[in-house]
Amino acid sequence: MAFFTIAADSRDTPALVERFAKSHFSAWPHLLGNRRDMSAYKVDGYPITILIDRQGIVRKRIDGAVSYDDLRAEIVSGLGK
Repeated sequence: MAFFTIAADSRDTPALVERFAKSHFSAWPHLLGNRRDMSAYKVDGYPITILIDRQGIVRKRIDGAVSYDDLRAEIVSGLGK
């Protein structure tokens, strides 16, 4: 399983995404999305968390903020699927 962030705000630039990642001490990759990405996953608000398995199947969608503990629990429970 991979974990990464996709910045999808139309005002985002690679430099802004990199600066955000560094300022928040993120240990995972941050990618820059586009309208096609947002449409494909039906992203219409922020934040949104989408857990996708190795076969590319969306296993869980969480609209709104999610705590670290809740996210961890979702990832751990999804590892067996």
